[in-house]
Amino acid sequence: MTETTDPPKVTTPDPARMKAILDRANSGDPAALPALRKVLDDHPDLAAALGDLARHGRQSLIDLAAGGSPLAREALNHQVDVLRTRLLGEAPSELERLLAERLVVCWIEANHTSVDLTARLQGGGGADAGCLAAVKRLDRANARFLAAAKTLATVRRLLKPGLSALDFATAVLPEGPGGAVPARVKERNAMAAVN
Repeated sequence: MTETTDPPKVTTPDPARMKAILDRANSGDPAALPALRKVLDDHPDLAAALGDLARHGRQSLIDLAAGGSPLAREALNHQVDVLRTRLLGEAPSELERLLAERLVVCWIEANHTSVDLTARLQGGGGADAGCLAAVKRLDRANARFLAAAKTLATVRRLLKPGLSALDFATAVLPEGPGGAVPARVKERNAMAAVN
């Protein structure tokens, strides 16, 4: 029999109290900061949601790319959520999570920049200064995207547990092209099959 546990309850502060604290803090009242810190300490889920810069960055780029269209914004949000989930995989390390978030932002930026350049070219921009600037932005966005992808792949490869010395020594190697396997490997494979 498996034991199930309920997810932790998400608590929210009293909205009127929170609004009053936020208004005081936003107006520059330094006396409001201790109360604001206490609310955020008491409600880490709220602090995490408000302070999630990766999410804010993603959303800002999505809003820009959507161009004011609610349909485009929702479709982009859906697509980005799917991509983000696939990149995160199962039980990512904190570093993998940060790098996957960066890769998603770079993906949005590179694709939006590509759309922007295409629109300029279709508008007859050709070799004007705006088009040339868009090409440079696209080149830089693509470079950031590729660097983020390479970094995430490298970190994943480094975090992946390797073969132990025993696993490596007893590994059965597949035959290469043309069946050329050194005699010592064939002997070791035969010995492994017997044992």
